[in-house]
Order: sequence, then structure tokens, then C-alpha cells
Amino acid sequence: MKRLFILNLLLAFAASWVIAANVQGTVTDIDTGEAVAGATVRFTLTGEGDGSRDGNGYHHGQGNGGGNGHNVYTTVTDENGFYLLEDITDGVYTGLARKKGEYPSVRIENIELTGDNTINFELTPCGCEQICPEPRNK
Repeated sequence: MKRLFILNLLLAFAASWVIAANVQGTVTDIDTGEAVAGATVRFTLTGEGDGSRDGNGYHHGQGNGGGNGHNVYTTVTDENGFYLLEDITDGVYTGLARKKGEYPSVRIENIELTGDNTINFELTPCGCEQICPEPRNK
């Protein structure tokens, strides 16, 4: 009976373990190479994930995820333009970075995230006469 309990406990633990990825990087100004502090970085699961994990932003940010198969993980860069999202579902993502009012969105599609990943974004600043548009998707 004791062996059966331990076996069931181990099986339950193994079934709850989901392979997860980490993604980090920097957001910089494409013209100057300087860090963009306070930029929003978002990764949206677009394929090969089951949507069962919640997002958990880390390092000056917060994430949000849902169980509907369309997990979205969001964070904000620190003063060095650095961001980190940990323990996100392995899969194919669209990455987006922007800083409202200063840098329009840059999108990278079909990013396969497994294990540890580094994805850097280079943002083009808005000109004085230009209005930075809002991103088309949420």
C-alpha cells in the first residue's frame, strides 16, 4: 500500500511537470545603440503550446497568461534595457517590443522558444513630427 501511494505521488508530480522556457534580452535604440528603459516586451504563444501555464513576468515586470491556448507573457525593461521572462510554455511565439510615445512596435514572428533563449529588439525612434502608432494586436 505504501509503495502504491509513493508511485501515485511520483506519477502525479511527473504529470504536472511541463517543459518551460526562459527568454531574456535587451531593447536598444537602433540609431544610438543605447538601452531603452521602460519598454514593454510581449511574447504571445502562437503554436505548439498547450496554454496550460500561467505567465509570470520577472525583473521589473509582470506577466499574464491564460488557459485558452493563447498565452501572453509581458514585462518591462529595466534601466539597462534588459528584460527576463521565466518559466513560460515551450512553443512558437510572436515577440513584440515598444515604448509608447517614443518607439513604435517591432515585431518578430515565428520564434521557437525552448530552454534558455536570448531575443534582442532594436527600436527605431519616432521623429518629432511623427506620432507613434498603437500596436494592431493586443
